Amino acid sequence: MSASNYLAVKLPRMMIDERGRATWAVDSRDAEARVVIRPSDGLVTLEGVANPFSTPEQAASAAAALLAAAEWLQRVEVAS
Repeated sequence: MSASNYLAVKLPRMMIDERGRATWAVDSRDAEARVVIRPSDGLVTLEGVANPFSTPEQAASAAAALLAAAEWLQRVEVAS
């Protein structure tokens, strides 16, 4: 992180899972760990993400996936 408290983050790519949900992969102990948009209510949830995080990289991966999901939801809301 820089002195100005900004950090450039590469956002993971959105994928559609077998159930038709928007998902973003998370580096975690579970290979299926991900951030998901629930179709039932449009809320963001974590699936299979270890808590606590084992490494700073896993924490950063989850944070990036959450940011990607939030950004995607904002774009979908603007388009509606």
